[in-house]
Order: sequence, then C-alpha cells, then structure tokens
Amino acid sequence: MNGRILIAILTLLVGLKSFAANPPGVIQLFDGTALHGNLESISTNAGVAWGFPAADKPIVLRPDNISQIRFDNASLTNRATQPSCRFRFHNGDEILGDLVGIDGDIATIQSWFGGQLKSSKESFASLQFSAHGFKVLYEGPNGPGEWRTGRGGQAWTYKDGALIANGAEVLGRDFGLTNSSSLEFDLTWTGNFTLTVTVYAQTIERFDYSTSAYVFYFNPPALGTIAGSVSIQRIQAGAGALMLGRSDIPAMYNKNHVRLEIRSNREEGTLSVFANGLLVSRWKDSRGFVSNGTGVVFYSQVEAPVLKLSNIKLSEWDGRFEPEVSTNAVTEDTVFLANKDKVAGKVEGFSEGKLKVQAHSTSLQIPLERITEIYFAKSRAHPEKPSPWTVRAAFPGGEAISFQIEKWTLNEVLGHSGNFGSVAFSPKTIRFLQFNSERADAVAKAADEENDWIPELDE
Repeated sequence: MNGRILIAILTLLVGLKSFAANPPGVIQLFDGTALHGNLESISTNAGVAWGFPAADKPIVLRPDNISQIRFDNASLTNRATQPSCRFRFHNGDEILGDLVGIDGDIATIQSWFGGQLKSSKESFASLQFSAHGFKVLYEGPNGPGEWRTGRGGQAWTYKDGALIANGAEVLGRDFGLTNSSSLEFDLTWTGNFTLTVTVYAQTIERFDYSTSAYVFYFNPPALGTIAGSVSIQRIQAGAGALMLGRSDIPAMYNKNHVRLEIRSNREEGTLSVFANGLLVSRWKDSRGFVSNGTGVVFYSQVEAPVLKLSNIKLSEWDGRFEPEVSTNAVTEDTVFLANKDKVAGKVEGFSEGKLKVQAHSTSLQIPLERITEIYFAKSRAHPEKPSPWTVRAAFPGGEAISFQIEKWTLNEVLGHSGNFGSVAFSPKTIRFLQFNSERADAVAKAADEENDWIPELDE
C-alpha cells in the first residue's frame, strides 16, 4: 500500500476516534472564521485546543478572538421534577429551579447542577413562577431531519444549528401541542421576505384552509418605513379566514436580526407577539381559541437564501401573562399577582411558602401561589470586569450561566460564577459557549448602527 495513503487512513482513523470521544461542533471567531471539529480541552495556561480534521494535531487558540463554540446534540440536563421558577439575573444569566428561601439579602435556590445554591438577592433581575412547572417541548434545530418539508423539499437547508430558506417552501413539525405555549426563534435576513408562521396547525406539510389554525405574517421594514410588521389571521374550518389585526415591529428597523416570540393562551383565546423581549401586540379572538391542531409550520416566501431561523424553542406555558417591564426602569421591588394587581416595596424574605414584602408603611405576607412574577430593583453595584476566560454557557431548556473557566476536560467543567460561586457541569450538557460577550454585543450594536452587516446565509 502506498505510504501516503496509509498515513491518510491512519489520520482519518485518529480523527474518527477523537470525534467519538468528544462531541462535534463548530468554533466561530470574530473575523468570520468557522471551523468544524471538536473541543479537546481548555486550559487557562495553554489555550483552547480544537480538534480539526484537516490538522494532524489540535489547533490551540487564545480566547481573545473566539466568538462562540456550538456543540451538536447536547444532552438534556438531569432534573428530578419540573422546575417551578425561572430566575433571571442582572448579568444576563437565566436558570430554572425552585425558590427555597430568602433571608435578608441571601436567596437559596434549588438547582439541577449544584443542589441548593446561595445567591445575593441583589443579583436577581426577576423571578417568574409557573403553576404547572416549566417544560420545554423542543429546542433546536439539531439536524436536517427534524422537520418535514413540502413536495419540493429543497428550499430549506440545515447548517450549523440554523435552518436557511432558499425559496418558497413549507417547513413543519407536529409537537403534540395541547396546552398554552410559547414559540421563540431568532430571525436573520439579508433582503426582502415574508415569513409565515402557523401555530396549532392540523396539517404540517402544506397550507390547508379546510382546517383551523392561527397564521402570523412577518415582514421586514418596507422602503420608507421605520418598522417591520406582523399581522395575524384566524383560519377556521367551515368559516374561512379572518384578519385579526396588524402591528408594527420597531425592533426590526435598521437591523438584520430579531428574537421573536409567539405566546398562545388557549384558555383566554389570546395570542401575543414579542420582539427582543418586548410586547408588540396582543390579540383576543372573540370566538375563543378555535384551533385544536398540534403542530407548527414555517413558510418562507423568498427567491434566494436571505432568511435564517435559529435558536428555536417551543415551551408549554401556563397562560399567566407576564407584565412588560424593563428591568432598567425598576426602582423598587415589584410583585405581580395572579389577579393582575401589583405590590411595590422591598422583598425582605421568603419562607414557608410566603413572600414577605415591606410595601412602604405596610408589611405583607403573600402566598406564593398568588404570585406570577417578581421584578427586583436594579443594583447599583458595578459588575466585575470580565477576564478573557469568562464565558456564558447555554444549556438545553434555555438556561444560561456565566462563569470563569478554571478547567475543561472530557468529563467535567469547573469554574467560578459571580452569582453562585464554584460551579461544575458535564460538558455534554452544554449547547454552546459564548466568549467575549461584551465585545460581541459591541460588534452587533456597531453593525446595526452602520446598517452594513450582511449575515452569511450560504449553504
């Protein structure tokens, strides 16, 4: 056998062994470079060792120019029960768990990754409570075979955790939806488009006006306008189609990307759209919630690869409406109740299922089952300056935790979190790592202001 061929075969076998031991993924740098391979290790002394099939040994990179690392097929986190609380922190962290107690300025959280954790109450931005527990039905995309397409089947392609539309085509999936829900996704575009999103669809491989569903139409800003738009249509079997309303989306102006969310409340017959976390509009169907379908369908109307969907998440939702509050505007703790009332003051404690709130001259004890959400006053403390080894890890279920890496091997990740202290994870549960988050935010903001950033959507 030719010696070069033998070396090539051995190199390939070594590469296959490496990929078998480490989850594959892609590393992205700020200069636009993207390398498929696998993370071998991270050492704060040596750097990030990235296994690249075209290289005979791992490439070692410093963290300064790394944007993110995305891993394929992350394992679900190990949970004994459905978490009842979503904790959002001022630094952007977000976890699911249970509130055990608040004693003065210290809160105790029951988590899946560290048991009972202690955290400063000042680090909280908000707590959101669910009567039925938080349950994620889907998070992806994770590969090309998860969704069904129409007859053509060629207009949607999968690449690096995103679905790219190359033409007019249906993309659907049956999720078995039975309750109220929240559908979230990132939308990126480079030209004119219409994106149709059908929720509670009974047919997922084509448009079917003989069945009932709700259809949303999203469009970018038209020439001479300062906002994108969304309109909603009710389709009811035997009754035809009816437009329920239309609203502008200012968050789409002068940008090429937006985070959209559709919340469907079956009990109240309402549907809401959020853009980048802020309410765009809410519509109430006078006939109640008419659809009994269980699927979601995307339909692209483009003539070139100008549209990309990523970070899709579908969750069950208990239907309790979240108030539209900017955490930067909160000057005192505010507790929102199930009956739509709110209490402002200072949260002083939580024990035995009751929240203690000092509401100016009155001290209140509020049962947890009456509370939908708590917003905390913005802390005046200056955040610590992050080091190059400070990363934000995203986990299945939409959780994100920032920490300074101390050790990363095949079996464990160790680090230090400003919110929780020492943390440890299995690397198999991490969906992606974001490096240099402040730099990434600055680059995105500058691109939006210049309006000259064109995302790469090619296959």
